[in-house]
Amino acid sequence: MCDILEVSETGYYRYVRSLDKPGKDAVLSAAMREVLNEASFNDNYGIKRMILALAQRGIKVGKHRATRIMHENGWLHERRRKPLGLTKATTEIQERENLIKQDFHSDEPYHKLLTVISQVACYYGKLYIANNGLLQRRNTFIVDA
Repeated sequence: MCDILEVSETGYYRYVRSLDKPGKDAVLSAAMREVLNEASFNDNYGIKRMILALAQRGIKVGKHRATRIMHENGWLHERRRKPLGLTKATTEIQERENLIKQDFHSDEPYHKLLTVISQVACYYGKLYIANNGLLQRRNTFIVDA
């Protein structure tokens, strides 16, 4: 029979023995189910939290494998929080010309200055913080675009 199927005898018997053993995915799926049933609030676990919970139990699993197993069992859910992005694509911003043209050299002080803008989500909206670190930096540039 092995000659007809063009497989080796050892390969055939290895395959037959593996049918009786539970697969690695079944063991991992059972561990994931155990994590989810541990507490009522665990049902909103995503991929990253699930991998962390399994790592705390001593089970190492990759991101793609965990995603596949959670998708097969219907444990993945829609993202509830929207990512807070800073940049909005508008035509007004796209039409502005590049005034600095990547030339950060300046002949006079405080002609070109640079700052960092951070965004913080607040109750009433977004708060934008611009750090004025001119006193902390030796060579500072501000780009006015």
